[in-house]
Amino acid sequence: MSKNKLQKLELTWIGKGDEPKLEPRILIENPEYSYGDPNTENILIHGDNLLALKALEQDFAGKVKCIYIDPPYNTGSAFEHYDDNVEHSIWLNLMSIRLNILKTLLSNDGLLWISIDDKEVHYLKILCDEIFGRENYVSTVCVKMSTASGVKTSHREKTIIKEKEFVLCYSKKSSEIKINPQYVPKIDWDDEFQYFLEKNSSTSVGDWEVKRLKDVLKSKSINFDPTNNKFQEFVTDNSKLIWRRAFIRNEFKVLSQNNPDKIFTDEKSKIFYYRGRQMYFFSDRIHSCFTEEGTK
Repeated sequence: MSKNKLQKLELTWIGKGDEPKLEPRILIENPEYSYGDPNTENILIHGDNLLALKALEQDFAGKVKCIYIDPPYNTGSAFEHYDDNVEHSIWLNLMSIRLNILKTLLSNDGLLWISIDDKEVHYLKILCDEIFGRENYVSTVCVKMSTASGVKTSHREKTIIKEKEFVLCYSKKSSEIKINPQYVPKIDWDDEFQYFLEKNSSTSVGDWEVKRLKDVLKSKSINFDPTNNKFQEFVTDNSKLIWRRAFIRNEFKVLSQNNPDKIFTDEKSKIFYYRGRQMYFFSDRIHSCFTEEGTK
């Protein structure tokens, strides 16, 4: 194949392209089942999910920022409320028509999350690549759902025991999304943060000094004890001065190695270097965390 030509790959199956053409649908409120403040704009829809999605297009096309769906995994099981054992091509048809509507509903800065297990995850990935564009694939989250114990271990000689499921994440326009990571508190102290940047009156970074964190704490009569309140207060107040070494591969590696008593900085990125390593500050490890007591 010529380097100047791009090969387009497509997932095909029996019945692809024969999906029913849906007419616009209208949602009708049933006051008997409505509850709460109508100004919240919360909606609980009862009915066929495909028709419900079609009904949402009129008012919500391009406006939904977060979508989560939990489709049938097609595992071969029969459940009380739905059949999880349809022919593979039928499953792909069911997913395809719904994913196309979900793409219409999703905003440019929105994200779609899909729960699935290993029975169909690889086909679903290719299907989503085709509908949303491979460039809009964000990530696959692996979720541990169980442990290798009990009945699951009875056939351990014949198969690899399943413990996980997956959540595929796609965007509509990857250039416009913004991920806001959430953090959990970490109690343990990272012993790699051994150094302290001692600033002086000079405006030149090269005139500043590097000291051992333990020595700085000792000079202030503070024990090196992460559980101690004084230690925690000092670390919090001086998080922009406490640092650890980080590996680098740029021009500052050799420059700082050849000048071992001098601190260097990249004026553009504002990154500091010392003795062949980047100075990674503790402040970059501090984030707001959601806890039972609120945000910390």
